[in-house]
Amino acid sequence: MVGHTEAYDVETVIGSLRTDETVVPAELSGGGVERMFRENPTIPGVIVMDGPRIIGVISRRRFFEMFGQRYGVAVYAKRPVHLMVDANKISPLIMPASSRLLEAVQVALDRPSHEVYEPILVDFGQQSYRLLDIYTLLVAQADLLNNLQLQLRHMNQALEERVVRRTAQLEASNARLSQEVVVRQRAENELNVRLKYEIALTHCANTLLAAQNSNEVLLETLHILREAVGVSRVYIAERRVDENNMDGIQLLHQVCAPDAMPLPEHTKVVAGHSLRHWFDFLWSGNGITARRDEMDGAISHLFDQFGMISLLLLPIGIPDEWFGVIGFDETRLNRDWREYDVELLQTVARMIHAYLERQRNQASIAQARDQAVRANQFKSELLAKVNHELRTPLGAILGYSQFLQYGSFGALNEEQANAVGLIIGSTNYLTALVNGLLDQAQLESGKINLQRIPFDVRQMVAEVEMRMCILAEDKGLAFTVAVADALPQMLVGDRMRLQQILINLLGNAI
Repeated sequence: MVGHTEAYDVETVIGSLRTDETVVPAELSGGGVERMFRENPTIPGVIVMDGPRIIGVISRRRFFEMFGQRYGVAVYAKRPVHLMVDANKISPLIMPASSRLLEAVQVALDRPSHEVYEPILVDFGQQSYRLLDIYTLLVAQADLLNNLQLQLRHMNQALEERVVRRTAQLEASNARLSQEVVVRQRAENELNVRLKYEIALTHCANTLLAAQNSNEVLLETLHILREAVGVSRVYIAERRVDENNMDGIQLLHQVCAPDAMPLPEHTKVVAGHSLRHWFDFLWSGNGITARRDEMDGAISHLFDQFGMISLLLLPIGIPDEWFGVIGFDETRLNRDWREYDVELLQTVARMIHAYLERQRNQASIAQARDQAVRANQFKSELLAKVNHELRTPLGAILGYSQFLQYGSFGALNEEQANAVGLIIGSTNYLTALVNGLLDQAQLESGKINLQRIPFDVRQMVAEVEMRMCILAEDKGLAFTVAVADALPQMLVGDRMRLQQILINLLGNAI
């Protein structure tokens, strides 16, 4: 149990044992090894020899391991522990069963070095013990530490896996969040731009509706648009057809950023061969967006001539009545015109067209008003002349005719009297026409007044008959007058107006 029957290589088995290792004869290997270890607590092991032959090598740890197993077997065999202890003259350390493994190890290691490997009795009460040695405790502690380390490794591995999974989840969440932030930021930027455009549209609408001077209004509108869109130049060009019947546009108004070079005044672009498709596209009601790096030929030369890098053109007007274009260009950087940019700015183009149309209508209305004022003035002058130039001679004719009728210049025969009567009737008719013109003017001016005075209705009818019979005779028409007996002799009203109505009706009939 103490030794081994196998032969060992001393260098291999002993290893780093010191040269003064104690050699124990084989006949003393039972208690001799134990006494050797107890009397020499610093030696790590002993060599058991049978004469010149080595029969075994045992280390201090291995010896006390076997020693502990021996006593452990004795405990489980229900042999009294104290007998074995007394028989081997062992002074064990007794620990309560409630002690922890680490506490027992620490207590054992704290003993003097020559007692470190003394066995330990674990007291379970009622004379029941378990015999342990320091090696067993250390092995148990090592196993416990190994188990704890294994559990810790498993926990660390599980934790690392959880960390990896959680990190992946967090990275995915961060990626989604970053994407959402980008999308939200883009949406917020677009919303801010749209809001800025809508505010600019409101300002443009207020400006176009409130002001009167077209040049100032259009310049103020272009200034608002340039600030809102953030471009280098905004301008309005009018459609022009030159003496060679070439379609084109000519600059009318422009607003530029402080660092942008203005376009030359009265700049004109003609729809030549290279630009014909642009003008056809514009006069079809479509907008044009272009960038210098995408153009070539004559169009790129046009961009270089005016220092443009990107351009947006929108037509102003309606089909077959295009006024011109509104342009937005950038001289500093490339700009991609988004769809809603174009839509909102097309609204501005329509507003400008409505303003120009309103200005043109107002000019037409003003011209018509001036013509009406002149016509009314001419009518007033004509009526004044009629009143003065016709009434005076008619009054003279009527007066002298009445003198003749009354015999102031001598007696008249029947034929002469009839002729004078006709002259008086015609004169009265012309006087009535003049009065009718004056009355019409008074009606249009709202200044006519109706009289309410008694008059002889039959006398009034007789005067109408005398005036209208001449016209009827000239056209070969029979003219008769009948007054109902039930009609009162006297009526109250405006005799002259009623007579005028009858004369107008009869004149239309004749």
